[in-house]
Amino acid sequence: MTSQQQKPFSMNESLFKEAPIRAAVEGNGRAAPSCLTLVGFAFLTFNSAMAVYQSNGGMGAAAFVAFSLLDLVLLFYCLRLYNQAAPRSLRREHLKMAMWLLATTLNYSAFMLLEFWILSTGASCAKSGAAPQLQHR
Repeated sequence: MTSQQQKPFSMNESLFKEAPIRAAVEGNGRAAPSCLTLVGFAFLTFNSAMAVYQSNGGMGAAAFVAFSLLDLVLLFYCLRLYNQAAPRSLRREHLKMAMWLLATTLNYSAFMLLEFWILSTGASCAKSGAAPQLQHR
């Protein structure tokens, strides 16, 4: 044992003695996006444009792709603003609520697409006769 008495740990105390490391900030107080981030969003935008092009005028597919792209871009933008906001500020809490809302709508739209895919695949299998037949005894 050491000669110093150890005080009990409470959940309100920080485990780290140092402040968290922040990203390199430019003179205007905002960090510049990395090259990899820009390339990733350019690739995502290109893939979204190709999906809309190949939908052959399907307004539902085009709306889903456009909504998903816009939702994802806004989610990452809010995350960027959240990281730059002062800790425990009201703006940070509002951004947290916005990110929860954006993430929830993105998940909900993906589950709706999955449900549509499962139902349409099941219907096409049933029409083609590829569905498994149950044997009665």
